[in-house]
Amino acid sequence: MLWKMTLNGLYDYGQLRNDDLFEDMILPDHLDKEVVLNSILIECGELPVMWADYPFLKNHIRVWFKRKKPIFDKMVELKELEFNPLYNYDRFEEYEDSETENNSATSSGSGGATNTNAATSYESETFKNTDKQTSESSNSARSSSDTTRDFKHSAHLFGNIGVTTSVDMLVQAADEWYSRDIPQIIAEEFKCDFCIGLYC
Repeated sequence: MLWKMTLNGLYDYGQLRNDDLFEDMILPDHLDKEVVLNSILIECGELPVMWADYPFLKNHIRVWFKRKKPIFDKMVELKELEFNPLYNYDRFEEYEDSETENNSATSSGSGGATNTNAATSYESETFKNTDKQTSESSNSARSSSDTTRDFKHSAHLFGNIGVTTSVDMLVQAADEWYSRDIPQIIAEEFKCDFCIGLYC
């Protein structure tokens, strides 16, 4: 039956048997399976497929989506990045410096004193020492201190550095978002890998 040779024919054949040709389709979490499926059927539904054997084709579709999932995951991740289309300069910087200062001081000193007491007797006018006291003293002191200062700096620098005009950047952003129609990209890749007689 030639009607089964197209993708729509094989898909309808599975539906008549209460089976889904794309039942094992594996997609990133943020992609709607119904949207992707309909994109594939719209793009490829009327085209002949390389494998008309239903079980083989179903298994091949499962393996194909499993193999492609890391690529589709990355496409979704890139599409969901937030950025300002008018900025062509966006930089974060952060650094930390540390400075330590050592202060130390030493002082010392010494001294001494001698006290001598003398007296005379009533028989002589000559003084004679009666006692002698000698004292000596010394002292020293040392002080030290460390001072550490930490400096932290962070900045977010962004804007248009003037290489490209804002209008040009908006046009480029619009073209980029249009080219990121992920369900359509998946449908076109599916067409190249599963359909016959097409140049991809």
